[in-house]
Amino acid sequence: MLDKGYKLFIQGNHQKALECFNKILEMDPDHVKAWNNKGMVLSELKNYDEALRCFDRALKLDPSYLNSFLNKGKAFSKLKRFDEALKCYDNVLKIDHDNTDAWAGKGNVFGDLKQFDEALKCYDNALKVDHYNYRAWNNKGNLLYHLNRYEESLKCFEKSLKLYSGFPVCWNNKGKVLIQLNHCDEAVNCFDEALKLDSDYYVAYFYKGFALYGLNCYEESIKCYEEALKLDPEDTKSWTFKGYSLVKLNHLEEALECFEKVLELDPGNENAKAAKEEILSSKS
Repeated sequence: MLDKGYKLFIQGNHQKALECFNKILEMDPDHVKAWNNKGMVLSELKNYDEALRCFDRALKLDPSYLNSFLNKGKAFSKLKRFDEALKCYDNVLKIDHDNTDAWAGKGNVFGDLKQFDEALKCYDNALKVDHYNYRAWNNKGNLLYHLNRYEESLKCFEKSLKLYSGFPVCWNNKGKVLIQLNHCDEAVNCFDEALKLDSDYYVAYFYKGFALYGLNCYEESIKCYEEALKLDPEDTKSWTFKGYSLVKLNHLEEALECFEKVLELDPGNENAKAAKEEILSSKS
């Protein structure tokens, strides 16, 4: 039943997975893995407080169960309780100093705290232990991207994808870097790879549209933004750039509708305000 629940969790069938773990706990209230796995499901459902109670129950039964410390750290990070998250990862490293997940988790927290030098040290520690950790390469690349160190960032994403090419997030990240390096045509190919792996990855649709916009392919970019908006109708970036593409095609009424939609969702959006005023002044 534990295996069945975990498979359902991996498949995204969270309610059925939860039922499996609850049944185990009815039969055996001291089942450490069932408490941990129940917490993982609740975290995916964004019920972080209840998830934390599950991880604490698992750790009360087995204070050295590292997976619950790691999952607890992730939950605290989602709640932006970063000091508590760091304590969880440090607890893991006290028991297992070479735990790559703990080093990577610390790196993520320091990245959220804008402590970039500390974050890079953590990712490098993870990669010293496991040079083949594709997630750590991706995370390091993502941090370097935010520091505008694009060439270094690109190398990290390429290493990650060489280790595991079935990672849609990394394909998307590689595409984002290529846009910054003015290789928009190569970037489009990366977003296509991401969407082959996950057809519901709306962020990849947005960035593909952004790359096509950079190639002056405005009609194709609009199609991408529309796919993104099917998946997330409140994505103001997709509405904004759909509007910009429509302006380029001189479809001003449709563009105006896009910018008005942005302002409905985000009344203080300065880009949408400026674009709307420009269209209205061009009509007067």
